[in-house]
Amino acid sequence: MKLKLGLSTTVLAVLAACVGLSNNLVALLLTVGYVFFCEEDLALRQTTAKVLLAVLAYNLVGYVFELIPDVVNLIPRFLSFFDVYVDVPFVDSLCSFVNSILYIAEKAALLVIAVLALMQKGLPVKAVDTFVEKHFK
Repeated sequence: MKLKLGLSTTVLAVLAACVGLSNNLVALLLTVGYVFFCEEDLALRQTTAKVLLAVLAYNLVGYVFELIPDVVNLIPRFLSFFDVYVDVPFVDSLCSFVNSILYIAEKAALLVIAVLALMQKGLPVKAVDTFVEKHFK
């Protein structure tokens, strides 16, 4: 099916997933906004919503894991006022390791979405599908 830009729905869905892979949030929001406001294809809207959800969810969880070492380092700083010195060296490396795994998982999920969009199939995420069907008809 051709869209208003002259592209097919498959090409635009794969393009949205590739923009998500680039981690460029402005370009992703422009792509998702165009699909939601200008295109009528439900499968395309569902795919772009899944791309947006994947990027936002992984970024949010990654930001939370980046904050954990700062919060944990507040405890030794507070205890240093009472001349008690505690060192927690493994927290930084553990959170960095978890962030690396999350980064790889995000890219793998976006690649799966892109490949499924290329094969004109959808990733079955029931909550996203029903949300898009209900609010973006």
